[in-house]
Amino acid sequence: MLMGWLQAGLVGLALLGGCGKSGARSDGGGGGGAGGAGGISVGGAGGVGGTAGPDAAMPDAAGSGGGGSGGANTDGSSPDRSSDAFRDASRPTPKLTWTMMLSGWNADFIAGAANGELWTASKPSSVLQIHPDGTMSQTSLALLGSAYVTGLWVAGPNNVYASALANLVLHWDGSGTWKRDVMNSGLTFFSVWGSGPNDVYASGGYPFHSTGDDRWTAQPILEPTTAGLGPLGGTGPGDIWIAGIYGEIFRSNGDGTGTWHKETTPATPGVNQIWVATPNDAYMVSNATIMHRVPSTGRWVAEPTPLAGNDYLHWIWGSGPNDVYAGTDQAHLFHSVGDGAWQDEGFDPGPGFPPAIKSIWGRTATDVYLGTTNGIYHGEP
Repeated sequence: MLMGWLQAGLVGLALLGGCGKSGARSDGGGGGGAGGAGGISVGGAGGVGGTAGPDAAMPDAAGSGGGGSGGANTDGSSPDRSSDAFRDASRPTPKLTWTMMLSGWNADFIAGAANGELWTASKPSSVLQIHPDGTMSQTSLALLGSAYVTGLWVAGPNNVYASALANLVLHWDGSGTWKRDVMNSGLTFFSVWGSGPNDVYASGGYPFHSTGDDRWTAQPILEPTTAGLGPLGGTGPGDIWIAGIYGEIFRSNGDGTGTWHKETTPATPGVNQIWVATPNDAYMVSNATIMHRVPSTGRWVAEPTPLAGNDYLHWIWGSGPNDVYAGTDQAHLFHSVGDGAWQDEGFDPGPGFPPAIKSIWGRTATDVYLGTTNGIYHGEP
């Protein structure tokens, strides 16, 4: 059922640089961290998160999406547009230099752990683990038919979850086999995220929760959605977010009741990713729009970007409220300091056709990774 380990020198792959630094991580597969707490794309890892960084009590937790310490801006902006404030604000984090560290890999999802471990998944079902020493191991999720991987979240070293467009969530615990947590027939999963190893969520027809024991409890959301549920994120065990594919936002305080409350949001068709910076500050991206939940008002506002032509947005992630990235299909990397203004970073992927930036994850503001259709790029000052 599982492909064997392939060590360094995998066919078609070239590891061009180190895996980055160990240490405190901000991330999330979609989530952020308030005051440095968090848990994911994303996964994100987690994310994603989470989120902005590992939970304070769980230093190895990671997520597919990320966030970080810090609070909301109190900038005197108008109540409905955060973009009115500090357009010329000095950048609180250094601008990064991007180098390709792995070529020949389609990195649809990327996430990691605080120990230097990095994970990436490629559709339909390949997963690559880059160890802290730079060696690599490749496995397969062994998905069948039209199923493919839809999300990746790293709970800690050798503790990884993957969601699939099928009725299962997969769990790697370092034993050499991806455990297959099979759900009810007819379900398909779109995202996975957690605040820590014992607090994991998956997005299927409704949210599912696990304490890390490969058993999942459904938490049905009774309010209807236009097109179903999609990406997950959050800032910690008491602040979990899930986005509908049409822009609906539901939140849970993780109190064990499985209750989710809906926020008032504008229709945003085709939501690809959510990232949560603090309990009051969050972002979601669709193909053409970045929506920002303004901390001072709780209202969701569309923020203009340099997006042009037939380009579109894939992913959003930040190390904190004042350091947020969004990646596009034509290798554009946008950055915001949280003031509503987005600048093109001038990311240069090198010669050839510009790759799509499919995922973003980092441990800190100075240790960030881009998953692209050409491979993985590492950003450092």
